[in-house]
Amino acid sequence: MQQPGADVAKVQAAWLDELRQFVEKHPQAPDAAEAMLQMGIADEFSGNEKEALERYAAIVKAFPDATAARKARGAARRLEGVGRPLELSGTSIDGKPVAVESLRGRPVLVHYWATWCEPCKVDIAQIRELYAKYGPKKFAVVGIALDTDKAQLTKFLAAKPIPWPQLHEAGGLDGRLAEELGILTLPTMLLVDAQGNVVDRSLVITDLERKLDALLGGN
Repeated sequence: MQQPGADVAKVQAAWLDELRQFVEKHPQAPDAAEAMLQMGIADEFSGNEKEALERYAAIVKAFPDATAARKARGAARRLEGVGRPLELSGTSIDGKPVAVESLRGRPVLVHYWATWCEPCKVDIAQIRELYAKYGPKKFAVVGIALDTDKAQLTKFLAAKPIPWPQLHEAGGLDGRLAEELGILTLPTMLLVDAQGNVVDRSLVITDLERKLDALLGGN
């Protein structure tokens, strides 16, 4: 894909076909779980969510104890989460317990990011503007920083403080905070209404202000 002039779509299609052939030939091989997860991710991000859910379910059934199965369970939970309460909790970078459920009464944005993710930083700048516009009494944000290097995260936050809580645990994209909702790419954002139910599980930053206005009745 990195070669000049490479046909990215063609290369990806060939790679996915190789994964499919591997799974067909070696369905019980430990690496089949990861191959199926990559195929599920491709399904999900190309809009084939039914196929992605089927793929994730197959991983959980065939490899229930694999790391890929934990991610697949979380991804299915995320895909099926709209209209359902979001239960999510952890410890902030400064050691305080944070639970999304405790923030009911106002919309909540859950923002998965990392300091190495440049698009995430663009999101943060725009979230900061909306946070200032609406105020914390009308709009809550919970950041989930998926850095593996806590020192790097702490240094970043010291230089550029963020006014909403930042959850962090070891493991990054392979840690509990990512696996619980099958977070596979960054940034990922979920929007929760004042009743605690997910209204958008794949929010893009350009839609955030419009959706907040709808939830807040234009106020």
